[in-house]
Amino acid sequence: MQPLFVRPGRKGENKWMALDGRRRIYGFELLVSQGLINTTHLIDLYVCETKEQQARATVLLNSEVFAPHDADRIQAIGKLVKKKMSNAAIARALGYKEVEVKRFAALANVPAEALEAFRKDDISLEGLRLLARLPTDADRQMWAEQTLRAGWLDENRLRSIIRGATADEEDPRFSLVTQDEYLAASGRMAHDLFGELPASVLDPEILDTVWRAKVEPVAAALRERGYEVFVPQARSVQVPDGMEALPNWFQMYYVAANLKTEAHEAQARLNEIRPAIHALTIDLQDPSHLSLMVDMLVADGEMRCFGSVKRELGAITLIPGDEYKIAAGYAVKPYVAPEIEPDGDDGEDGQASSSASSRREPESIYATKSHQVATPKIKVDTAGLTHALHERQTDMGTKGLVRDLADSPNAALIVLLAQIFKGAVLGSGNNYSSDAAAKIQLTAFHSALGVEDDLDGVVRLRLKEWGQRYADSELRPIGFVESLPHGERMQLLADMTAISLDLREHRADGCNGSRRVEASEIAKLCDYNIRTHWTLRGAYLAAHPKKQQMAMLTDMGTDTAQAEKMKKTELTEFVEEQAVAKQYAPPVLDWSLDFVDSTAASDFETDEDGDEDLDGDTDGDQGDSDRLERDPADLQDDNAGDDNQNPDFDIEAQVGALMEQSGLPEHVVREQIAAAAAGIQAGEEFDDTSSRIADDVAATDNATAVGSDLALAEAA
Repeated sequence: MQPLFVRPGRKGENKWMALDGRRRIYGFELLVSQGLINTTHLIDLYVCETKEQQARATVLLNSEVFAPHDADRIQAIGKLVKKKMSNAAIARALGYKEVEVKRFAALANVPAEALEAFRKDDISLEGLRLLARLPTDADRQMWAEQTLRAGWLDENRLRSIIRGATADEEDPRFSLVTQDEYLAASGRMAHDLFGELPASVLDPEILDTVWRAKVEPVAAALRERGYEVFVPQARSVQVPDGMEALPNWFQMYYVAANLKTEAHEAQARLNEIRPAIHALTIDLQDPSHLSLMVDMLVADGEMRCFGSVKRELGAITLIPGDEYKIAAGYAVKPYVAPEIEPDGDDGEDGQASSSASSRREPESIYATKSHQVATPKIKVDTAGLTHALHERQTDMGTKGLVRDLADSPNAALIVLLAQIFKGAVLGSGNNYSSDAAAKIQLTAFHSALGVEDDLDGVVRLRLKEWGQRYADSELRPIGFVESLPHGERMQLLADMTAISLDLREHRADGCNGSRRVEASEIAKLCDYNIRTHWTLRGAYLAAHPKKQQMAMLTDMGTDTAQAEKMKKTELTEFVEEQAVAKQYAPPVLDWSLDFVDSTAASDFETDEDGDEDLDGDTDGDQGDSDRLERDPADLQDDNAGDDNQNPDFDIEAQVGALMEQSGLPEHVVREQIAAAAAGIQAGEEFDDTSSRIADDVAATDNATAVGSDLALAEAA
């Protein structure tokens, strides 16, 4: 028998309390009951008087019999930490290194469910460490429950959330700036407790300042050569007014045949310089190193200028690079085509030109020309935003617009038709679908940040209900849609079009101007106001730092004196209460536009003659969409003097008048009157009925279409 390890009993306990040996005590009691020994039988005891001795007895003795699971070690050290034992004391008692005790103590903060999953091998040790790195108990609990439901842990997604947009020691700026230089400038680094992730940069603005100072000689040398040079804080290529950005890739395949020789020479110059830079420890204070770096950037830019024509390099944006220390984005000056002298009637050149013209096939009259969709330049304020926070803001803005668009069938119809129009008429967009008769595709919006119940959650539940109704109908898709009343068809259209919106931007320096302009147009169409369904709250609010939450309070007109003293959790709760009381949502979710200059908006909304606005109306009003949204009573008031408003009018005469106005056959007109009547009896909105009738009067002018709609509605 091994001896028992005991400690002196405390107040209310026995004289000695066993720390280890529960089964041995039961064994002694069994021997006493069998009469083999008596209660005066002497046994050996080891008395553990200090906390270190007691900790060692409770943790390490069983390890001499069998190897404990890591989960057992984590739980045991977690209990010792809760008993206020220091890491150093635990390390001395158990014979561990202090850093190992810190790691076990951190792992003890994960929920019990996660430790149980780790014991069952549903979570790896690396996954458990990822859970321990999450900042709050609520986050750790949420991920543990999700892991239990799914049976596995999405480590890649969790790792990206933990690292976020924080700079680390693998940042490309460290290819030029050494860590010693960063630390000498009062920069700080945070090292991963488990030694698995790169050390984090706690002062990215200091790192950026040091990097910008080191590349300033390069920028000055490039300016001396006549280029516009930018060294932006965000890693985005700056394009001066009137210039065009070059793509960040180059392929000789796309270079015109008459320019390939010159392009190959430019590529060869670049290939001579790069190995030399790669082999050097670049010191930009050395004139020879500086000249080599400038030559490489210019050679790279000039090579990229070759394509179907040769462009002139105008501007260079310096950004951090890995392999060659500094990378660059380029912008070129506007292309000016060379003047071509008319060919003479005689000579070899004239004969060659004439021969080429004779071989060129005439363009088909059915060929569709590609039209460029104008996009004005806009400004997006992303100052102080991390990429993760910018993505969260645009994600929430998408969800809000999804909800309002789903509640506006007429706006959804306009959006859908405009998207199809871009593919079918303008020659842009992707209308490919392999197994469908109609080559139209729709992809539902998927958010990595979950579903917002009051916004896209409502639309997703509607779509789920549509799917159940389809399954119950036992029809094919076209038959099912055809069986729906017109009002329900319009609602289905709105729900599907709305859920296809995706305006997320994953990086604060990757704002998409074209999509933002369309978002603004859609918001205007459906009278978008996210405050109707949602106010600032939950995970969206908690993701914002204290500084931005204070700015929100100021925007709400709330006194911030009390809030300045609050901790982050208290402040978040206070801001949420104020937002609910004042029905507040951040202006950043409104999809409003800030144009680069005062003329950009007007230039975008009108043509060269100034007689056509954004919606395509020539008289300055809002077009048919405004007419379709109006109440039937308003329409009757507008036409109070019309003979058709007489309740005793002749229906047959009305049918004849409609046939004459619209040019439609009699049976089509009568079918439309019957359909309109059925829609009104079913409680459908008049605007939906009118919009359907208007589709069949496409050959008439706008005034005739208005009259036909009114007459058909009254006949119904």
